[in-house]
Amino acid sequence: MKSLFVFLVVLGVGWVAGAWVLMLLIGSLHHAWWPLIPTISFAGALQIELVLMLAVALGGAVKALAGAVSD
Repeated sequence: MKSLFVFLVVLGVGWVAGAWVLMLLIGSLHHAWWPLIPTISFAGALQIELVLMLAVALGGAVKALAGAVSD
């Protein structure tokens, strides 16, 4: 049970940190290189990170299931 709690905390911190980095990256691209790139809010970055995390989790599940079926 403790490992599940640690996993969820690390997942949550990674989600927030990833969104923060994405927001800063897009803001830097907008400011320094290409002003046509629109900036995003932190809430928008959280939504994008959530979609990316779910895609990675789904890909891992499909890969694990494909490996289990082929064995």
